[in-house]
Amino acid sequence: MYFLLTYSTILFFFSSQNLLSTGPMKVLRVNNMMASRIWTPDTFFYNGKKSVAHNITMPNKLLRIMDDGTLLYTMRLTVHAECPMYLGNFPMDSHICPLKFGSYAYTTSEVRYFWKREESPSVDVAEDGSRLNQYDLIGRKSHSDTVHSSTGITMYNYLPSCVVNELAHLFVIYILIHVSSQCFQTHLLFSCHFHNFAISSIV
Repeated sequence: MYFLLTYSTILFFFSSQNLLSTGPMKVLRVNNMMASRIWTPDTFFYNGKKSVAHNITMPNKLLRIMDDGTLLYTMRLTVHAECPMYLGNFPMDSHICPLKFGSYAYTTSEVRYFWKREESPSVDVAEDGSRLNQYDLIGRKSHSDTVHSSTGITMYNYLPSCVVNELAHLFVIYILIHVSSQCFQTHLLFSCHFHNFAISSIV
């Protein structure tokens, strides 16, 4: 079972000593062509099944360079992410649908993702932007974790969204689902904003 997340924007903040400036301009606004020449994080979605970057009429990206070397990098994506569900308690069921993202090639010694604010205030869900078929979005919480692999230790950020069946809104039960053998699909569509998300890098 899968859910569809439509991101209005994703904001990353990261710094580069090579881009320090002492000139009168505090913020340099860079177009898409120049942005492709600057190193940006190789963010990917661990549980993503399909992702689309919006490019009409131009790539939906924005890059700002501050005089202290801080970069603001935003983009608009549509991500299909896997959300296992166990429906044995239907219609009293509730689920936690995670979205996991981090660096694809770099380890924690090279790139670290962290929330610039507290974890939960760094994620907003538009009140009028959620459309969930037969489910209500009742909460979300974000945190970070690490993954140990043969190539080293990598870090990912974890955004679980808790959804509950509308028929059971008076009997809210939080269930963490790990495995599902259901053989059908459903789509949950909502708009989500990430802000004040920072990346530290020594690359």
